[in-house]
Amino acid sequence: MKKSAIRFFALLLPILFIAPSCEPEDDGPILQTNFYFDIDLFAENVKSALDGNAVGWAFSISQKGAFYTSDAGGFAVTVDDAPTSGMAVEHSPTKIQDIASVSKTITALCVLRLLQEKGMDVDQKLWNWMPGMPWQHGSGDIPQGEIRAFLTHTSGIPATNLDYFSLKSRYFENDTYPDKSYNYTNANYAYMRLVIAYLYNSLGELDYPLASVENDVANNGDPESDLEDAINAAYIEAVNKYVFAPCGISWKEPKPDGETNPTMNYNFNTATPGWNKGDMTKFAGSAGWRLSAKDLNNILATLKYTDKILNEEFKTKMNDELLGWQNDPGIFEGLTGGGVSYGHEGYYEDKYSPNAAAVPQGRGVFTGMTIFPNGVEVAAVVNSLGGTNTMCRVLRTAYDNAWVQL
Repeated sequence: MKKSAIRFFALLLPILFIAPSCEPEDDGPILQTNFYFDIDLFAENVKSALDGNAVGWAFSISQKGAFYTSDAGGFAVTVDDAPTSGMAVEHSPTKIQDIASVSKTITALCVLRLLQEKGMDVDQKLWNWMPGMPWQHGSGDIPQGEIRAFLTHTSGIPATNLDYFSLKSRYFENDTYPDKSYNYTNANYAYMRLVIAYLYNSLGELDYPLASVENDVANNGDPESDLEDAINAAYIEAVNKYVFAPCGISWKEPKPDGETNPTMNYNFNTATPGWNKGDMTKFAGSAGWRLSAKDLNNILATLKYTDKILNEEFKTKMNDELLGWQNDPGIFEGLTGGGVSYGHEGYYEDKYSPNAAAVPQGRGVFTGMTIFPNGVEVAAVVNSLGGTNTMCRVLRTAYDNAWVQL
């Protein structure tokens, strides 16, 4: 499907969340028999944690898949960073910003959906879905690793730069990594960018197949950067088709894409100018996507209560194996009321590559989204560091403190 067709299809879908025709079982029993969950108090708790503690903030809450409430405050862009209009831009539940590592869940959803389309499982070896002619596929732990290991950060690979050529260089080392314990590494999801491109290509979705680009590079003298660009474009197209469009989310890019006054990032405690990471196309997968709090909330609601992204088999697999969900029991387990939640949070600061600031000043973001076991889904974002806790911790605390005694 061409990019224009995907954009048109997404615009035809409803922007509001769907109301589920059936309600799947929640994730564990609610054990607080002498308490009830007050969703309005939950919203107030989230607001209290964010309001006055960030340059700009927003959140969105749904209940059993249907939109419940949202709120926002502060500025996405301060007046000093909006010289053209001379007016600050307010943050809002629909204002998009960089979501940092919440992008990993977006990438995982796309990988799983493509495997679902292919009738395959996460035991697929990575080399099957890597470039052909320009690459050499050896017996090392990266080419022979299962997709499952990369989605769960158990591949053993060391920290690696996220662009195509850095990933290729690490791949060609053909090393083994004996320690396969959980180790959160962004490169795991950068490799998934390539996997998605080649899975998508195998479905016949691309006007100019990746094998043709490979041939142009190997035999016709074209630069290998052409293959890099084709892979990145295929990844973006696949995510839009299989994750965003089913949720009614219009075409998105891992960069400010035609935005007027794109959201900036700040240090809450200093009067420094705003900054953002800019174009993350070459590094996307583990980070880089730009979405709003409502977009993220919508993705959670659509995922849990419909089969528009994943079927029940793959949703269960995703939850059971934490494929794309953050592995942090301190945040997502031991909830007041019982049960288990699923989510992911994001953080970046201007001192970190890629696209680090020339002069880092502690500017960045906290983002997060969570599916709670009592039928509540929520996403929250702030565009500054130094005033709040990380977002999934904020949401967990707000949730635990929203249980009221009968």
